[in-house]
Amino acid sequence: MSGTAGRTTARPGADRALALIDGALDTIVDPRRAFSRVAARPRILPPLLFVVTSTLLMYVALGSAFETRLLEALGRAGIEATPRLVWLLLSLGGALGSTQIVIVTLVAGLITHAAARLSGGSADAHRSVACYALATVPGGFKAITVAILASLLGAENVPLATGGVSSGGGALLALFDPFSLWAAFLLGIGLATVHGLSAGRAFGISLSMFMAGWAMNAALAAARGVLV
Repeated sequence: MSGTAGRTTARPGADRALALIDGALDTIVDPRRAFSRVAARPRILPPLLFVVTSTLLMYVALGSAFETRLLEALGRAGIEATPRLVWLLLSLGGALGSTQIVIVTLVAGLITHAAARLSGGSADAHRSVACYALATVPGGFKAITVAILASLLGAENVPLATGGVSSGGGALLALFDPFSLWAAFLLGIGLATVHGLSAGRAFGISLSMFMAGWAMNAALAAARGVLV
């Protein structure tokens, strides 16, 4: 009885996890169907949860490399690196990274909404943000890829622009990130589906958002190359 009850209790959580993965995979298999569901029932949390969870997984995989860099930085600053301080700073970094994902998604989603409405789109802000959130799913797959690379190559050998700590080729990878291109492609499909925009207008908006992210990533990669 207890075993059956345990399985019954655990099943809803497992079903939600499978639904989360299934929704993310739909961006690969059938993106139009995925965005049609957004138009019918906009949901922001599932794709956000997928991306945040994947990013935290990446942080864990890169933990040893981050710890090494942190110890070096604390040593240069003359600060005693106690285990509690190191754990606190690494945890804070993960929390701030997750918060940044949520804030950027909401803000960029609202900017996308404004651009879509100015271009003749008809959807509300909720659907626009849900559309943008779903288009960020490639970021989750990128984080999973980085975690796998870290386990195979070692955390120190993962290029910085992919989320790792090695600066080799960082600027180039920041400029030609296939996951960002994939996200831009998805956003174009999403805007056309959710807002009813023409392909030209939808992909014009997604390309503009991609270029803005492109410039920011290149600047960050350059800054990290100077600082690291």
